[in-house]
Formats: sequence, structure tokens, C-alpha cells
Amino acid sequence: MRWNELPPAVDADYSFASYHSKTEAKGNVLTYTRTMEIEELRVPVDKLDQLQGFYRAIAGDERNTAVLKPVANSQASRQPTFLTRLQLWSCACCIG
Repeated sequence: MRWNELPPAVDADYSFASYHSKTEAKGNVLTYTRTMEIEELRVPVDKLDQLQGFYRAIAGDERNTAVLKPVANSQASRQPTFLTRLQLWSCACCIG
């Protein structure tokens, strides 16, 4: 399989937390990395809009997909394969 399309990196930085993710393709290896750091366990009410934006960024990132396509000489189906970031993360946990 080769990748036809990779999801964009996500960087969400707020005073109370940060979230970063990226997908990299090198050779035959597809690597998905994400980190979340919590700076404040309690978020003031006046930052509620920011907190909602933070969670929306994470949820949107988890719905992104990587589009994989078979290589020309592969016997596999010619239909592209779509993997969500959550599926990529799950795969990494299973083999890591």
C-alpha cells in the first residue's frame, strides 16, 4: 500500500492545555503521533469557548483520514483504503 493523501497536522495551544498531532510517511512506514498536555485541571468559566474549541479540534482530528492505495503490482483490491486517525492510533497501540 502507498498513501495517496495524509491528514493535516493539528496544533491546538491554549493556556490550560495543548494538543498536537501529525502523520508522517517514510518508505513503507506510516507514523501517527499525537500528544495532549494538560496545564490546568480546572478551567475558568470565561474560557469555556476556548475549552469547547480545544475539544472540537481533537474530535475533528480523530475524524480525519489517511487514504491508502495499492501499489501497481499488488494483488490487493484496487480500491483505496481509508483509515481514520483513531484507527491509525489503535493500530499503533496493538503493535507497539
